[in-house]
Amino acid sequence: MRLLELELENWGRHEKLKVDLSGGLQIGGRNGTGKSSILEAIRFIFSESAAGYKSRVRSGSDHARVKLRFSKDSDVYSVEKKLYPKKSSTALMWVNRNPVADNSGSVYARLREILPEEIIERLVYVPQGTLTNILERLGKKGGRQELDGLFGLDRLENVYKGIGADLRAKETEQEMIEKQIARFPTDAADTFGKETVAIVSERKALEKQLAEQKMNQKIISSKIDQLEKKIVEMQSVKKRRDELGRRLNEARVKSAGLVKEVESLKENLRFIDVKKSEARDLAVSAESLRKYPAVRDLLARLAEDEKKLSELGDLAGKRKAFEEAEKEINGKYSLEIEYETSKEKASKLRGEKEVRRQQLVEQKNYLKDLSSLSGKAKCPRCGLKLTETHVADEKAACEEKIRALDAEIKEMSGGLISFQTKEESAKKQLDALVIKEVENRRRRQDIETGEKEKERLFGNAEALKKEISASGHAGESLKTVEEKIKELGSIEARIKVFGEEAGKEAHYLEERDVKEGLLSRLTSEEKALEDESAKLAYDEPLLEDLRRRREGFMSQKNSQVLEAERAEARIREGQVKEADNVSKEKEFRDLKSEEKQLASELSLMREAREIFHTDKGVAKFLREKYIKQLGLLLTQHFRRINQNPKYVDVVFDRDYDIEVRTRDGGFSVDNLSGGEKVQISIALRMALLELLSPMRLLILDEPFGSLDRDHREALGEALNKIAGEGQLIIVTHIPVDSLQLPELELGGY
Repeated sequence: MRLLELELENWGRHEKLKVDLSGGLQIGGRNGTGKSSILEAIRFIFSESAAGYKSRVRSGSDHARVKLRFSKDSDVYSVEKKLYPKKSSTALMWVNRNPVADNSGSVYARLREILPEEIIERLVYVPQGTLTNILERLGKKGGRQELDGLFGLDRLENVYKGIGADLRAKETEQEMIEKQIARFPTDAADTFGKETVAIVSERKALEKQLAEQKMNQKIISSKIDQLEKKIVEMQSVKKRRDELGRRLNEARVKSAGLVKEVESLKENLRFIDVKKSEARDLAVSAESLRKYPAVRDLLARLAEDEKKLSELGDLAGKRKAFEEAEKEINGKYSLEIEYETSKEKASKLRGEKEVRRQQLVEQKNYLKDLSSLSGKAKCPRCGLKLTETHVADEKAACEEKIRALDAEIKEMSGGLISFQTKEESAKKQLDALVIKEVENRRRRQDIETGEKEKERLFGNAEALKKEISASGHAGESLKTVEEKIKELGSIEARIKVFGEEAGKEAHYLEERDVKEGLLSRLTSEEKALEDESAKLAYDEPLLEDLRRRREGFMSQKNSQVLEAERAEARIREGQVKEADNVSKEKEFRDLKSEEKQLASELSLMREAREIFHTDKGVAKFLREKYIKQLGLLLTQHFRRINQNPKYVDVVFDRDYDIEVRTRDGGFSVDNLSGGEKVQISIALRMALLELLSPMRLLILDEPFGSLDRDHREALGEALNKIAGEGQLIIVTHIPVDSLQLPELELGGY
């Protein structure tokens, strides 16, 4: 068996990675680049549970995929597993590209047949810092059991324990059987046999009696059947007579009903003739009234137009009001001029007032500055030094100017109020005229529309009067016309009803002919039923006599049945006794047979238990055989790795303690140097793999971490030999010059 290729997708730090394993592999790179996760992926393929690998799904991914290809016995296997954080993992297996398993359970079962998971975990895969743990485990309590487990000797021990449990169960079972046998008498077999013979003899006598009774029952049943047949024949005749009578009565009832229906149809036909004559008279009256609906519509239209004319109102008065409003609106232009003039003057005066106010502020500030001047100040106008007189004159001039400006501002404020008042008054009058102008335009449109409508209505009224005169109107009022229309409606409704009745005439004629035909057939059927009934012969006293005779035979049969049931009950009791007796006899014989069988089984189990004893028999033989083979293989591998001529061989004692022998004597493995312990640990794993595994594969995670440079190089040489004999996959971030393996550098991750 040899690993060929590994594919990873979203596994740990690896988004996508394909690794060639066929020539062995040395995986290097700095910490955190995902070196060890490649080894974990191989373990995951051979693992039964995916629970411990959920954290390997790459962050942000919904699944991880691992695919491993390996060869065995000229076949190429491919195993693909998908891991999901929140649901069960899936697994597929192919052999030579042909699918052979499609779920996790079946894939794991097939992998166990090739390379069991415990071999991977205990021998093949060596986590960081555990290279020599295999030696330490052998020296601790339970180390021997672990190695026995690898050899499969624990199964023999389990068999030994299982046989012991079964032996105790069998001994208990033997005691219970002996207690059950003790319940039976010593001569139980003979006693049960004699009782069974007596019960069978009695049962056979009862069965003979029962057969005679059943024969009598058959004879009586035959007589009852003959009487029953005659009774059935008589009852059949009676039933037929009753049926004929019922049908005859039904036919007579139907005939009477048909006679009434035919008379009713004839009466309906006579009524239709009368109504047809009456409808012709009504049609003449209706013709003279047909003009009135049109007259009513014309009168209604004329009244509607006259009403609309009255609603138009006084159009002349409206025209006069419109003209007066137009005169008032014509003064709008002069108001607009007055408004714009007042607005312009107010705006101009407002600007001048603002200029005067600014000048006033400047003069007040100047007056304030004059009051705060020092004796060294100069005049801003002449440039000479200011004297007190000069300052007093400037202040007086400034104060006079301030008074003049105040007077001007007050005068401008009065004028501004006057112009603003005129502006607002003109604006209000203009707004009112605009509203009145809109209203007058609408009033003019209403007047023009009304005048056109009035002209149209006058024309319509004249035309309607002419049309009314031409329609045959004799001057009747609208009320009289309405009454004539109601009379016409009543006449037309009656004509319609008469028409519907007349439309049924053909149906009545057809139905009358059909019912008269049915009546004729029913009359013939009544005659035939009367004739058939007269021919049937029926004797009521004879039927009663047949029934009495049948009841007598039935009583005899019931008596025979009762006797037979009693005999059958006694036979069943005998059968129960016989079965009980036979069952007890069988139980006794089965218990004796089982007692004999158990004694034989107990003897065999005691012998077998000795064979599977932990320190005897097969277990002892196999342990000694495996230990001897393991010692030879360990010696071979250790000498190939170490090559120190002083070491002759390596052996195991009965407790699996390892002794290294030299030409000068032997010593415990604990006395080896650290590097030699690493070498013998690798040699032991290779020996166990050769003895127990289909492949010599070692997967080492950072094996050089605790070694100095010389020991690293020595271990590298040893691992080269391992790689040459089998397959080696190793993770290390420490470069070792002596190690000759294909390299995968993960520094770029």
